[in-house]
Amino acid sequence: MKLRVPIALALCALVTSCTSDVDFNPSSNPVGVMGPHTYRFGATTDGSTWWWEVSFDDVKDTPDWKPGDEPPLSVSKAIQLAEAQVPTYTTIPRAYLLDTVEWLHIGNHMGDAQKWIYIVNFERQYDFEGQHFSARGTLRIPVLLDGRVIAGKKE
Repeated sequence: MKLRVPIALALCALVTSCTSDVDFNPSSNPVGVMGPHTYRFGATTDGSTWWWEVSFDDVKDTPDWKPGDEPPLSVSKAIQLAEAQVPTYTTIPRAYLLDTVEWLHIGNHMGDAQKWIYIVNFERQYDFEGQHFSARGTLRIPVLLDGRVIAGKKE
């Protein structure tokens, strides 16, 4: 009994001291969301919002990937394919540099647990050829393991 009280007090203190994990900032970049059978990735570039949608149908015929194996599409090839699409979304593609590459499972972790995609992220430089940008510019381009690049739609 003596040990339970301090543990309970410590847990209560921990719970009440934690801040919310929800961060809503209307001026920040849109984040990825999952709907029924679809993942949606948003980003803002040059003052425009773009959305990329990857559905379960998009990946159903793509190669599987199992942990421990090499991916059927290399990360370097995924980056090359995404880089080729940057001029589609901006008039200043050279201002956008590779930032991160995400490896993302697509599906419900049940019968289709082997479906994965790359999300290749580019960030605009704050200073580029004499221009100064006060806000980020982001591109989040999904690349499927069969080499297809998902096209974004301007909102």
